[in-house]
Amino acid sequence: MLRVVAHSSVFAACIVKNPMRASDEILANSDQFYRFVKQQSDELIRYSHTERFKELNARFKEQPASAFAGVAPCWDLRRDAAKLSDAFTDNPVDLFECSMEWFQRNFLAPEKVSFPELLNEVDDDKLIRVIDYWLRGIPLTPPFLTIKHNGRIAKRDGGHRVAAAIVVGATRLPFWSEAKSSIDGIVRLPVPAS
Repeated sequence: MLRVVAHSSVFAACIVKNPMRASDEILANSDQFYRFVKQQSDELIRYSHTERFKELNARFKEQPASAFAGVAPCWDLRRDAAKLSDAFTDNPVDLFECSMEWFQRNFLAPEKVSFPELLNEVDDDKLIRVIDYWLRGIPLTPPFLTIKHNGRIAKRDGGHRVAAAIVVGATRLPFWSEAKSSIDGIVRLPVPAS
């Protein structure tokens, strides 16, 4: 597996050559893209019946935050990869980042984004699958969030990715959102070339 890590001053993202990562070619070709999405959907349905899921579920279920030490978020920051999100539209979006502390303080329902309370809000199968991807170095598209006029944040898509980032103790959270004016605490990131 080839692993290339791209750094900026505020974030790190890994780009991995892996069959579970949509290549630039797949993202550009509608037929290949829909086949890839179908394959991912089918894999999710089967995932909770695999030995890997059972092993990780036993390892992480109802464990303290310290059990997640060593799991690092891995984000696919390519603009075309955002098409994999259920929230993707043709509206222009930009890539942003905030500290996890800022996110938790400004989320519309802050009581739902603290550990361990957030574990009651998410589907265990999906959370374990996100953790599994990151353990294997497979990057996921950052979540789509809505920045409200009052600076508060609401989730559009990617709640399990946000939950996993909180659980593993990430200090920064990249996210896609429709372009807004400058808001204290949010940094607009350059989008890496595909």
